Amino acid sequence: RKVCGDAVMKLKIEKGKLISFFVRVKGPGGVRELRAVLDTGSQRCTISPVDARDLGYDCFFDPLANKGDGDLALMQSGIMEVGPLVIEEINVGDLRVANIEALAYELPKMSGVNMVLGLNFIENFKTSINFDEGYIIIEHMKTEDVENVENMEITKV
Repeated sequence: RKVCGDAVMKLKIEKGKLISFFVRVKGPGGVRELRAVLDTGSQRCTISPVDARDLGYDCFFDPLANKGDGDLALMQSGIMEVGPLVIEEINVGDLRVANIEALAYELPKMSGVNMVLGLNFIENFKTSINFDEGYIIIEHMKTEDVENVENMEITKV
């Protein structure tokens, strides 16, 4: 995985609502703009199979025929085996991550969301959420930020 640039992005959010915004996703078949939701409870990014295929990814995964070849994912309906893929690039404004793992999984159509940005996206950035003032800031981590985090003591609870 590769993170590029040193951009900062500030987005307005509302308590009780999904943190969603548009992202540009690049694949072998082109670039698409998708509506994404930021989900700190998701380990990996998820993209709808239709959008993944439109971007040029082969994500026809039959869990019965390919048992044991997929990745296990905990979904609302239980544990499922889904097909993994590596997305060439995801851009949120001027923030960019290249070669990031994702799962092709059908997201609820009623949500209006085509993609979930999980922890494997978020961990590339310094992310601050301020619900009282109604904003989220996403920025590239500077070297000193990484060193400060690595040197912090962990508090036991």
